[in-house]
Amino acid sequence: MVTVEQANEVARDPLLRLVLDRKDRTGSLMAAYDDVGGCLGRSPSWVRKVIGRAADVSVGLHDWLNINTLCARLDAASARLEAATAAREEARRAVREAAAVAGPLRSGRDSGPAVAPACVMPGTLAELPRAPG
Repeated sequence: MVTVEQANEVARDPLLRLVLDRKDRTGSLMAAYDDVGGCLGRSPSWVRKVIGRAADVSVGLHDWLNINTLCARLDAASARLEAATAAREEARRAVREAAAVAGPLRSGRDSGPAVAPACVMPGTLAELPRAPG
């Protein structure tokens, strides 16, 4: 048989994790209590009491199931985000490797010789004829 205190303690850590995750997203602890409480069908003060180990609060079976469902959804969303990030990084790495193998990008058009041929006659620049004007 599980006591009320044991049920509250078992529910406390996942509930705290949900609140802290929501706080990171919203930037506000009070908004996090409100959001998590709303998702669980409970008030923000109930969430604060469970986390704070208040003596006048209890966690029922439906609360525990809702907390577990919410945690599972959060874990699944995190896993999807990590997989998408890993896939993007892999694609970027493949593009970098392909670019390194292919060398510098070129347009495909012949742009002429790399260096213009020298048309300077032997001597100094002062000896070269100047254009009128």
